[in-house]
Amino acid sequence: MRAWAAIRASAARELSAVAARPWEIFAVVVAPLLWMGITWALLGNGQQTALPVALVDDDASGASREIVRVISSTRSPDLRAYASMSEAQLALRSNEVFAVLHVPAGYEREQRRGAQLPVVLFLNEQYFAAAGDLEGDLRTAVAAASEARAVQMAALAGGGFRGGTLKVEILQPAFVVLGNPAMSYQAYLGSALLPGMLQLFAVMAFLGAIARETRERTVGAWLATSGGRFWPALVGKLAPFVGYYLLLAAAYVGWVGGWNEWAPSGSLVTWLAGAFLLVLAMLGFAILFSAVAPDWRFALTLGSLFVAPTLPFTGFSLPQASMGEAARIYGYTVPLTWYLKVQSEQWTLASSFADSLPALSILAAFALVPWLLAGPLLARRMRRAAVVA
Repeated sequence: MRAWAAIRASAARELSAVAARPWEIFAVVVAPLLWMGITWALLGNGQQTALPVALVDDDASGASREIVRVISSTRSPDLRAYASMSEAQLALRSNEVFAVLHVPAGYEREQRRGAQLPVVLFLNEQYFAAAGDLEGDLRTAVAAASEARAVQMAALAGGGFRGGTLKVEILQPAFVVLGNPAMSYQAYLGSALLPGMLQLFAVMAFLGAIARETRERTVGAWLATSGGRFWPALVGKLAPFVGYYLLLAAAYVGWVGGWNEWAPSGSLVTWLAGAFLLVLAMLGFAILFSAVAPDWRFALTLGSLFVAPTLPFTGFSLPQASMGEAARIYGYTVPLTWYLKVQSEQWTLASSFADSLPALSILAAFALVPWLLAGPLLARRMRRAAVVA
């Protein structure tokens, strides 16, 4: 039997085996789409809005009302008035609000005197994302209101509003956002969570396909479809799954980088290459775990333990430079780390292919080396299992 005919025979057998098992169709085909879709939907419009914030206005003046007006016009806070700080702090401790904004008594009077009486913001940093957005929006709003007030006072001192503005704006910073200018959590979290889920489902699908033969003691019948040739049998068995997850990877890149109008500033082809290599790296690790694990149960356990907890170590949230040495080294052994690097370079930074080549090369090594190291061992194990069966 020629190699191509053996591969086709093994692939046809695999498709028939999956079609006869509805639960496997769900686990391999439906579940990835379902969970990736649910995750994307949970992120909503990608913006944190209407976050409840307790407001305690002990000044009740025109200046404090101006502060409240400016803050209310920002994106994230939903101000809710409380009569006292004790009530507001109780609401904060009971998780009814994410923050407490306190305008102290005498705020307007001190402003007129040129003194600084701060507006105080109490944040629950346990909700880091919400606290970060609230702090940024409220800090910007209070600064804008204070600056407008200072310009008015400087203008009264002479020189008009133009002169007052020049006196107040000693330094005017400029910020340039290279990626995700809308500060969307869909772009930030979704672009890391979805590839993380994709790699987990892929490695478990590849492992499950190999494990089914040893679990059901059908290794001999499987190898017989290819005339006893292991490599064509393995390629044919895994080809439908690899094709499907490569298609999912392409759909993800198209969805994030095209459908949502977040067009890549770099090369779409290079980005796609990184996504494909991530899937192939999961295939390589599936071969490795299937070869070294004492049984199919342990192989599936190794796959889930290796892939599931990797996301925090990739540096997408806490930079790897800020991690401990052990965590940073572990992060470098994770394929997702290098994929996210390629994604960032091509999506937002307009990096050249040469810039992404090191990360692509590491992903390719993750895909190829396990085949070279563990492939012969897996072939030997399967041939022995076929004899025993």
